[in-house]
Amino acid sequence: MRSLNPPSRSSSSLPLTTISLITLLALPLALAMFASPAFGAQGHEQVVYSLSSFGNLGLSGGLVADKAGNLYGTGNFGNVAPCYCGLVYELSPPAAAGGTWTATVLYAFKGENNGDGANPYYGLVRNKAGVLFGTTAIGGGSGQGVVFQITP
Repeated sequence: MRSLNPPSRSSSSLPLTTISLITLLALPLALAMFASPAFGAQGHEQVVYSLSSFGNLGLSGGLVADKAGNLYGTGNFGNVAPCYCGLVYELSPPAAAGGTWTATVLYAFKGENNGDGANPYYGLVRNKAGVLFGTTAIGGGSGQGVVFQITP
């Protein structure tokens, strides 16, 4: 009885010229990929501002930028009275290259008992109009956090 399944081809049944052609095409690509500076190159890191002026800030989330190059971020705590419940800050780039960045506290949270929440752990997003939005871990009516907005 004949089988209806076609015979399988193993890689050993490929003609030698096909294997050689594949090797000739793949080898330069592999060499170029691993020899490129992206594989093993060391990046250059430069501190633009030390946030130590805010005390034990407890950075949270990432940064968002505006068109002018200002950076915005949040901290869970920070040495800003009345309760050290977190803050939203702005870092403004220097006017001239090599100058000093400027840090500004845009908002210091007053705590869950004051209605504005506390501990903005999750960073910020910015809409097209430049308004910043974020969330806090605690506060609000149920104590489960709030969504806030700040216009720089």
